[in-house]
Amino acid sequence: MKYVLLSLVIFCFSSCSDSKDIFDYKFYNKVTGLPLPESYEVVETHDNGEWITTTTLKVDSVILKKYIAVNNFKPFAKMHPELMGATYLKGRKPRKDDWIKEYYFSGDRGQNYWIYIVDIKRNLLWAEVIYPDWSGN
Repeated sequence: MKYVLLSLVIFCFSSCSDSKDIFDYKFYNKVTGLPLPESYEVVETHDNGEWITTTTLKVDSVILKKYIAVNNFKPFAKMHPELMGATYLKGRKPRKDDWIKEYYFSGDRGQNYWIYIVDIKRNLLWAEVIYPDWSGN
């Protein structure tokens, strides 16, 4: 009987955990074809489970500057690309008032669209992938 109770407790904890907010770097790499920096710290990530996943990464300044150059990130001009998933983020977000220090990389393939935004002043990289909502909601 105690093993049944223990199994129920373990099942409850494992099924009640918020596993949708685990950063799936393999998904980002597979969809975008853009490798992530060689070293980073996940600050925050969110996947709404329907159509968008957004992640904030903290990256060393030297690695981040190299990453921008190697992957041909573009500096912001007069228009500031938006992260649609920024509303899901609780912490740091790209600043519209400081776009001079930001770079971006975007693309699409099939029904997927992505944008990466870099803030070299704060050493942050935001990665966002918009994917199809196969459930039709």
